[in-house]
Amino acid sequence: MLKKFIEELASPNSSLTTTAPQSEISDPDNLTDLYNVIITVDEQNSITNQEIIRRNYSFREELENMFDRFKSVYRECKAQRMLIKEVTKQFPSDLSKNTIEKRIERAKDL
Repeated sequence: MLKKFIEELASPNSSLTTTAPQSEISDPDNLTDLYNVIITVDEQNSITNQEIIRRNYSFREELENMFDRFKSVYRECKAQRMLIKEVTKQFPSDLSKNTIEKRIERAKDL
C-alpha cells in the first residue's frame, strides 16, 4: 500500500495545480480581474493544503501499520530500523537516509 501511495504522490495530478492560467487575466491593469484571480488561486491553494494533510495522514497510518507488523516480530529498536529500511526501498533512490528519517518523523508528529 505504501508503494502505491508513493507512486500516486509522484505522479502529476492536474487537480492539485495551484497556478492560474494567464488567460484568466484579460486586462492586467484591471484590479477586479487581478483580485478574482488571486481569490481563485487562494481557493485552489486551500484545497491543495487539505489534500496534503489527508495524504500525510494516510502516509502516517500506513507507517504505523508497517511498524506494528515489524514490532510483532522484532524488538522496538529493530522494528524501527526495519521500517526505515522498507521505506528506503520504496522511496526514490535519490533521497538520503536522513531525509527519509525526517519524513517518517514528520509523519509521526501529525
